Amino acid sequence: MHDINSADSIIDFEKQLKGKTLRTACDVNFDEYKVNDKGAYGKTTEKYYFNYENTTI
Repeated sequence: MHDINSADSIIDFEKQLKGKTLRTACDVNFDEYKVNDKGAYGKTTEKYYFNYENTTI
């Protein structure tokens, strides 16, 4: 995991995604999430990889 109060920690954690897919990094079946939203990839990354629930509408 990462320290949400440390930019360096967040960046180091994010770098662990390099060469992986969200499916393998998060162990989630993304086929269930059919979203027609151009921000869906970022929101999915926040929710499943960083464990951060985006509360904006």
